[in-house]
Amino acid sequence: MMNILYSTGIIVEILDQYYFKGKLKLDRFRLLFLIIGFVLCCFVTWFKAWKFYAHFELW
Repeated sequence: MMNILYSTGIIVEILDQYYFKGKLKLDRFRLLFLIIGFVLCCFVTWFKAWKFYAHFELW
């Protein structure tokens, strides 16, 4: 899942630089996207591990 989101981010960046000629100006949000992606990755990993090791039925 994270690889799909990472690849989508690369494609959006390439489209912004070459197709839109930098009009979206996504480069100023790179650090924000990095932090959001890191936090989401940690949360998804924690949740899946918690769900796997839970001793009661969740769903």
